[in-house]
Amino acid sequence: MFQANQPGPFLRLIIWLVFMVIYIFVAQYIYKDAVKKKLNAEIWLLIVMLVPIASWIVYFIVRNVKSRETEE
Repeated sequence: MFQANQPGPFLRLIIWLVFMVIYIFVAQYIYKDAVKKKLNAEIWLLIVMLVPIASWIVYFIVRNVKSRETEE
C-alpha cells in the first residue's frame, strides 16, 4: 500500500544519485588535493571511499595541519 508521506521510488532514485555524485566529486577533489599537498593520495582515496563523511573531516584537518607545518 502506498503511503502519502513516503517518497516514491523515482524521488528516492534522484536523492540517491545526488548523494553518489557528491560522493564521487568529493573523493576526486580530495585525491587531487592530496597529490598537490604531497600527501599519500592513494591511501587517502581508499580511506575516503571506505569511510566517507568522517574521513572528509579528518582529511581537511590533516591537510590544514600539514600546510601550517610546511609554511613554518
